Amino acid sequence: MRHGDGREETLRITETRRTIGSRGDIRAHGYGVEPHHAELLFRDGIVGVRDLGTEGGTWIDGRRMPRRVLRPGRSFRIGATRFQLIGFADAAAPQSNEMDDLDTRLLDVRGGAGGARVTQLPTSPLAPPIVDASAVERARPVPARRPQPATPPAPSRGARKIEPPARVVVAEADPNNQRWLVAAIGGECWRATTRAEVLAHLSHLKRLVVVVGYQLLDGPASALVEALQASEYAPKVSLILSAGVAPEFDDAYYRLTPGVPAEVLQRVVASATRPRPASNELAPSDTRAWHDMQVFEICAAASAHADPVAAAQAVEEGVAKLMNAGRVSCVFHDASAGAVWTETGESPIEGSAATGIVGYVARTAEPVHAAAVGNDPRYDAQLDNPDGSPSDGLFAVPIAARGEVHAVIVVRRPGALGVFDPKTCYRLVHLAQELGPIFARVSAAVTAEDALAQRQRPKAMSIYRPEAVDHYLDKGEEGEVIRIAPHWTATMYWALLAMLVIGVIGVAVGTISEYSAGPAVIRQDGRAEVAAVGAGAVASVDVQPGQRVTTGQILARLRDVTQRAEYEAIRNDFRTQLRNRLLDPNDEAAASAVVSLRRQLHAAEAALEQRVVRAPHDGVVTDIKVDPGQQIGVGDAVMAVVDDKAKGLEIIAFLPGGDRPLIEPGMALRLELAGFDYAYQEVEVDTVTDGVIGPAEARRILGPQLADTLPMDGGGVIMVRATLPTTTFESDGKVYPYHDGMGGTAEVRTRDETILEMLIPALKELSL
Repeated sequence: MRHGDGREETLRITETRRTIGSRGDIRAHGYGVEPHHAELLFRDGIVGVRDLGTEGGTWIDGRRMPRRVLRPGRSFRIGATRFQLIGFADAAAPQSNEMDDLDTRLLDVRGGAGGARVTQLPTSPLAPPIVDASAVERARPVPARRPQPATPPAPSRGARKIEPPARVVVAEADPNNQRWLVAAIGGECWRATTRAEVLAHLSHLKRLVVVVGYQLLDGPASALVEALQASEYAPKVSLILSAGVAPEFDDAYYRLTPGVPAEVLQRVVASATRPRPASNELAPSDTRAWHDMQVFEICAAASAHADPVAAAQAVEEGVAKLMNAGRVSCVFHDASAGAVWTETGESPIEGSAATGIVGYVARTAEPVHAAAVGNDPRYDAQLDNPDGSPSDGLFAVPIAARGEVHAVIVVRRPGALGVFDPKTCYRLVHLAQELGPIFARVSAAVTAEDALAQRQRPKAMSIYRPEAVDHYLDKGEEGEVIRIAPHWTATMYWALLAMLVIGVIGVAVGTISEYSAGPAVIRQDGRAEVAAVGAGAVASVDVQPGQRVTTGQILARLRDVTQRAEYEAIRNDFRTQLRNRLLDPNDEAAASAVVSLRRQLHAAEAALEQRVVRAPHDGVVTDIKVDPGQQIGVGDAVMAVVDDKAKGLEIIAFLPGGDRPLIEPGMALRLELAGFDYAYQEVEVDTVTDGVIGPAEARRILGPQLADTLPMDGGGVIMVRATLPTTTFESDGKVYPYHDGMGGTAEVRTRDETILEMLIPALKELSL
């Protein structure tokens, strides 16, 4: 075992199975190594390695393979760790031809030996259960056989991770039904006759499909369903139930009906075991999520351009940020002409795909990573790294789709910065795969444009056939400009005349109302915001929301360690001097000290009182805004106390000051709450301020909590108050409660005038 840093270890394998991974029995490290990446299997003198369906894969003799039997001298790699089988210490190694034959049938030692696979299906469908207690008692547990999993497809770099296919367990104690189920499935599966055997498989599997029969040795099949549903492995299990088993269970994958054909069961099991993509739920801080977002942004920027030059420029800018590289080129490739070229950048590239690293990538669609580009025998300075140095590092990946390379992304950086790390290379490969379809569509659009530009056929672009146009011109006759039928012109005349009469009547009779509108807010009458008179950290909150309090009751306390210590010291000094004054009435120094300390004591008591928040009046506590330990300043709101004798909710609206002469108490006010369009509340105006106030004074009236919630311009406003008759309102058929601080728009109708007076203002003077 050789680590990436050069350290070597010698391992002696005596167990039948050992896992390899970042958390396995044998620790391997490097980029892409998963906690349980692969496993070593040792049995009957045969050593094998098997990949556990990982994304990074297991590389054996330089090739990615799902499993392989190892002969002495054969090596494999996981991440940055390389393993090589040295030899067999205590057993004779098998012959090489035996090893090759075992490559395709490497056993999994955990499952034990099982029965042979059934290749011929019975002709009879699944029969109803045979209730025969003696037959069930005589049945013997069939050892579960762990089958060989199908070789999972090797995921390409950048592809979404695919969850491996599920394993199948047939849970049935009746031998006849069990044989039919196994034969109908038509694939390798485990056999279980007890609940314990089924639950034992769940501890080391990611997914399991359980085909439940009618009876188990330790109880009915419904008991197995209940046990699986109650276990922690329930999300990993797909249940296929026989007819009548656990009818109340709604989460079954499929239910078999009496007489179901074998091929139906086979297809259902195949569907349940099919690999499925893993969940893509990533936290925003996850590195992969950030990488995927960057790839999406680059693809979105490229797909927004139909021009290939603009698309290439967007890719170059995005890759420069993604790879943190200074020089990026998007090199176009024409497979039919065998040419490569660039349309952007300060150093243009133009040449043949038959030379250079860029040409190799364009021809083979294989990425190339060169630590020092000058050491690569394929290097062409003009094509691969113009204006660069032979010591520069280079990484080139193809943008391919539909079997054709449309472009090559080339990233270069100075050799002093070292080679590109594997994570960086993976990002660019992933991006190139996503860009393939985009460049394929751009290439198709450019090809179509060229084809249309080369074909000059103006007549073919007309909606009329050329033969029809020629025939019309040969006749030499000119048709009517417009043909008017008298029967519909008379009808249209009277229709237009009626519309004109209706319009004139509407202008003469219809009225238009003028409204004074402005922002409004709902306030709780009798609500008092309790603010802190001192600054500091909150020591305790002595009340709960909804608690009734009395005037002067302590609501919260601030930390007062310093103030209380100062108060105690002054009080002790005051008592000492007062005692001296009483013992010697003629002691003038003690008398003067008593007077001074009394003033200091009053000041200390006032400072200590500032660390206490009290209720301003009787009421109910609401909106507690602080928690113990929170730092607050002078004037910060702590909570609110609502007077329970208050009238209720009211509307405070701020209307333009110029409308003050037009607004009086008793007029109708219409409120539209923000977020509830066309849900109007009709109330009457209670009071209107006599004078006009400025926006600053209006914000002072609202208080610091709501001062910034209402938009106000620089002009003067008047404050209008109205009482809400109810505590709820209706919108879209639903009833909602009002809450203190809800904002909206208030309107008061100030005057009405006809449409005719609005169009002709002189008519107002005649009416007067």
